[in-house]
Amino acid sequence: MNPREEAKDVRREHEPRAGFAAALARALADCVANAAATSDVLDRFGQPYPTDDVKIRLRDCVRDYTETLRAANEHPEAVLKNVKQIMHEAAPSVESYSALATDVSRWCIEAYFEPEEGVTPL
Repeated sequence: MNPREEAKDVRREHEPRAGFAAALARALADCVANAAATSDVLDRFGQPYPTDDVKIRLRDCVRDYTETLRAANEHPEAVLKNVKQIMHEAAPSVESYSALATDVSRWCIEAYFEPEEGVTPL
C-alpha cells in the first residue's frame, strides 16, 4: 500500500474525531511554512516558489486536508476558505496572487471535486 492509500485508511479510521481535522490543519500549516521558508526560487511576481519535492509534500497535505473536510460534508467554499486562511497564517509573506497560492487553491479544488475511487463520474 502506498503512503497516500495509508493516509486515506488512517483518515477513514479517525473521521469521527474532530481533532483529526485540526491535526491535518496543523500539518498543512507546517507544509506551507516550510514551502515558503525553503524557497530560493521566485515566481514571476517575485514570490517564493518551492522545489519539486517540497511542492509534492505540500500538494499531498492540501489534498489530505481537503479530502478530510469533504468527507465531513464541509461545503467546497468553506474548505477553500480554510485552506487559504491556513496558508495566510502559516506564511503571511506569500501573497494571494503568487504561483504558490494559485497552486494550493487549484490542488484544493481538484481534491474536493475529484471523484471517489471506484465511482464513475457522470
